[in-house]
Amino acid sequence: MYGARTYLDAAPPIRSRADIGDHPFIGYVDDPIFTRSLNYLSEIRPHLRARLQSSSLHAQLMATIGRFGLCVLPAYVARNAPDLVAVLPDEISLRRSYWMIAHANMAETAQVRLTQRFVYKLMTEAGAFFA
Repeated sequence: MYGARTYLDAAPPIRSRADIGDHPFIGYVDDPIFTRSLNYLSEIRPHLRARLQSSSLHAQLMATIGRFGLCVLPAYVARNAPDLVAVLPDEISLRRSYWMIAHANMAETAQVRLTQRFVYKLMTEAGAFFA
């Protein structure tokens, strides 16, 4: 979870999850969330709702940089925005796993196996970038 340094300096302090309710939150649009892994707000605090909602991660990033409030962002996105500060990093950490799947009839085809090797190579080369 991140906030802009200038937002956090001017806003009420955040010492625990209970303090998050005092801050506007930026997140995904509730209705069209296409995967449960994006429905993470209740993991942070029960009944937490985003006041500013967008299905665009880029829009969420820009709103956070623009001091509209707090937002859950992937670390590999937030690390490229120097004004963003991790909020309660020792208390709030969300991890997600993603899988590459193929229909059983296609899983052993040359195209799928080539794609699997390619993605695996890219992820291995990226090291801890996505961690």
